Amino acid sequence: MVGHCLTARKLIALVSAFIVACPDKLQGKINFVTITAGKFSVVSAATVAPAYAIAIEDMSKRYPDIFANHTVIPINVALNFNPGTPDGDWLVVEELVKAYGAGVLQSTDPTIILNSKDNILTLSCGPSKPNPRRYPTNMIVFPGSPFDTGAAVVATMDTFHWKSVAVIWDLCSSLVNAARVEGILRGLLPLLEKRSLDINALVIKMDSTKDAVPFAYYDALWRAGNHSRIVVCGILPRGFRKLMAAAYDIGFTSDNEYVFIYEHILDIPGEHPPEWKQGDNLDLKVRKAFERVLVIRSQPINWTHADTLAERIVQRGSAMFGIPYDPENKFNEIALGCYESVELLSELINRNNLTGQLSDPSAVMQHLKGQTFPLTLRSVTFGPTSARPPVIVLQKFNSSMATFQTISDFDIFSQVWFSNLMHGQLWQPGMIPLDRPVCGIHGERCAAKTSQSTTTIAAVVSIFSAVLATFPLFLYW
Repeated sequence: MVGHCLTARKLIALVSAFIVACPDKLQGKINFVTITAGKFSVVSAATVAPAYAIAIEDMSKRYPDIFANHTVIPINVALNFNPGTPDGDWLVVEELVKAYGAGVLQSTDPTIILNSKDNILTLSCGPSKPNPRRYPTNMIVFPGSPFDTGAAVVATMDTFHWKSVAVIWDLCSSLVNAARVEGILRGLLPLLEKRSLDINALVIKMDSTKDAVPFAYYDALWRAGNHSRIVVCGILPRGFRKLMAAAYDIGFTSDNEYVFIYEHILDIPGEHPPEWKQGDNLDLKVRKAFERVLVIRSQPINWTHADTLAERIVQRGSAMFGIPYDPENKFNEIALGCYESVELLSELINRNNLTGQLSDPSAVMQHLKGQTFPLTLRSVTFGPTSARPPVIVLQKFNSSMATFQTISDFDIFSQVWFSNLMHGQLWQPGMIPLDRPVCGIHGERCAAKTSQSTTTIAAVVSIFSAVLATFPLFLYW
């Protein structure tokens, strides 16, 4: 049986896997092979390998019978490209095939299965959309993907009858993690394209690493505002804060007119969810601007609860790879997800006494249906199809508490929000912002009506004048 953890295309630059060798081939011995690939320091082997090491160490103590005879073999693939780019997705496959001569199944999402002809079980510790070509041997650990947040954005527009949207896309081409932005938007833009007949979407590209800022932000905002008052912000968290300060500067946040939507998936070092307070001259602007922001994100993790485990993973990384200790590295949801993948597999085997059935992953998957697993950091629930339903939430900024708070959960199956958002959770009845003013962005709708009315009145006056002019002639005749 093979377990494998792989990142989502465009979201993180990492391919990681752990393989559980079939007991019937290795006389009961379980081999965990961790495979990592990527050049991002926050999601590289130096981050993931320690997470797996800690997980296997903990599970060995928790379930000594299961882990009585096991080995851990770390493998790292050196990549000179970014797996977060369209071409990079295929280069990852080619590199792994070249290095290991493995059979590879490339599906519509970027999950790669090594030795695909074998009977395997895939554990996805990176966001991955379920694919029928792998069913039923794929179970997802993370609570959502860009496809899910993209669907939630469209559902939000449908809820409030918004028919137009502007998408600001910061290319941030000089940053190594620019692919995160494109990864998120690749979950949204295809959905907007499918709805092009009833949703008028405009994509506005900018590059905060090359263009002069804040003028680049001003320009992008003006172009967005000339199209729609609903603006999706495809930008990294630190850039988003500057973008919202720019929105404050040009008056886009002064009235209940503009709505800014921000998608956030997975916390990694240096990229926390949007925060207004950074102790600089932007704080007060951003705090006010955040009142106009809706955040659509995957299930937030309780970092206070996760601190002890995250600390152990970072300390182990320092010991294994000689990386200087940095407490910021603890905020890495990728590493925690990899820990959870090992924990989930261990819980599954223990709960269902599957030690002797590991050679049949299809049978193993049947034991996931409808089950909830209380893991160390959070519970993982699987639906009737052995897949974990994504957990996507909608958050709004609470002005009095100065923080984003969850308003509703997203029903991924019916594609609607569980709470009735029309009943005052976001705006009072009658105060819901319009995607475009009644008279249009530039007043063009009212101008057309005024012009038509003026023409009609002028015509009536002309006819009436003509009648008066001929009236004496009729009297004379």
